[in-house]
Amino acid sequence: MKIKIVQPNSKTFNGIKTYSTNLFKDLLKNGIAAELKRLPKVEFSIRGKKIGGWTSQRLLSFLVGNADIVHSTSYMELTPHTNVVTIHDLFSIINNKYKSQMIRDFHIKTLKTIERRRINVVVQGEHIAEQVREYIPDVPIDIIPTKVFVKPATQNPYPDN
Repeated sequence: MKIKIVQPNSKTFNGIKTYSTNLFKDLLKNGIAAELKRLPKVEFSIRGKKIGGWTSQRLLSFLVGNADIVHSTSYMELTPHTNVVTIHDLFSIINNKYKSQMIRDFHIKTLKTIERRRINVVVQGEHIAEQVREYIPDVPIDIIPTKVFVKPATQNPYPDN
């Protein structure tokens, strides 16, 4: 079995990068062949407002390639081959006073893509699962609690990387 984990390429250590690195290391420790794919960050602006790091589907497809399992560790990092995605929260949708309607609509459209493609969803708790079901009720969801961080998410838990 071949597993690829898709991770946003960030210079700082954040929660998603910590999660995906821990997942990758745990798979290797358990003798499972895994590959960590760090996606390049491509930023662009709309009406002068910087809009994060989306990469074209063709580039994502080329960089990640296919595998038995392609796990995107953020629902904003879907590739054409993604068949498992982790949704950590729906902050950008639920707390719309912090995000524009355009950003909120984009996130909802991404959830609908997950639903249309029947991508398996992983969440860390029942509360997040309930929120996800409100937007995409027909998607298979697995609740897998993560380990409690011993080190802050801003520190690399694997300093040898």
